[in-house]
Amino acid sequence: VRAEQAARCAGRGVQSGTNAVLVVKHRDMNEKELEAQEARRAQLENHEPEEEEEEEMEAEKAASGFGPPHPRPTLCESEQGNAG
Repeated sequence: VRAEQAARCAGRGVQSGTNAVLVVKHRDMNEKELEAQEARRAQLENHEPEEEEEEEMEAEKAASGFGPPHPRPTLCESEQGNAG
C-alpha cells in the first residue's frame, strides 16, 4: 500500500510529460448574462451594512459563542510559584 501511495504522490507538483495545450476561446456575453452581471455589481457596490445591523450581528455572535476570544486568565504571583 505504501508503494502505491508513494507512486501516486510522486507526480504531484511536477509538470506533465505531455505537450498538451489547453485552448480557450472567449465569447461575448448575451443580454441576459450582461444584465445578471450588472445586477451583481450593483449589489456589491450598494451594500453598506448599517450600524444597527452590525450591532445585531455582534450580539448574535456573542450569544452563539462565536464572538471574539476572551483573554486567558493570568496567574497571580502566589499561584505562579505553585504552578511550576
